Amino acid sequence: MINLEHVEPHIQDPGLESEIPRKPITKDIPTILNLSKKDLTKEEKEVVSLGLKFAPEYFDRYYEQCQKSYNKLINKPSTSPLPNLIDEHLVVIKENLQATVPPGSKQTKPQWLNLSTIHKRTLFALRGDKSRTIKPADKGSCIVVQDTTDYIKEGKEFLSDKKTYEKLDSDISHQTAEKAKQLLDKFYEEGLLDKYTLDNSTTDMDCLRPQRLYSLRKVHKTPHQLRPIVSCCSGPTQKIVQTCQ
Repeated sequence: MINLEHVEPHIQDPGLESEIPRKPITKDIPTILNLSKKDLTKEEKEVVSLGLKFAPEYFDRYYEQCQKSYNKLINKPSTSPLPNLIDEHLVVIKENLQATVPPGSKQTKPQWLNLSTIHKRTLFALRGDKSRTIKPADKGSCIVVQDTTDYIKEGKEFLSDKKTYEKLDSDISHQTAEKAKQLLDKFYEEGLLDKYTLDNSTTDMDCLRPQRLYSLRKVHKTPHQLRPIVSCCSGPTQKIVQTCQ
């Protein structure tokens, strides 16, 4: 039995709950957060706002990819036409694209690009600018532009924490992978793993590389902090994690 005398008043009466001031959980987060010393030009803002997963390509290829993805979704052959709604949407996209003929090409039919010439030039300039680092925010759809020197400096501050990180004289990825393989073989011999799980969990030594540290900006917090993340891609335990998921 619950003694209501020891329960907080706002829990006893739900009507009083609305009178309790609450702090907002979220705040307005911009699409692009520029923390670098350089101001972004109009074209740079337009290119970055497309997102980090945007891929410059020809419209015809993009249309084919939409067709294949749709047919795969409905499990029908490639001859199945796209729905009118998707087809009309693609037509609108094509109207906003720039038609061009590749220089030196024998082809006379224009190709429709999903990026204008100036935006494509801006995109490759941003990719070649090593003085700035562009990464997604820790949460949300915000893209953070920051000076590479500051990004590396803050990353080194994480590594200076001796309680969390320890400096090694050499790469121990192969030793870690060997220990993981020994454990997997032991579990297989004891009947805890089947042959399929064993083969798919064993690391390929030829593709092995050290795990890498990078960080994402916490734009939803003030002041903006970095969240360190260890990338295990092609690491000594990546296949084990993938098999267990």
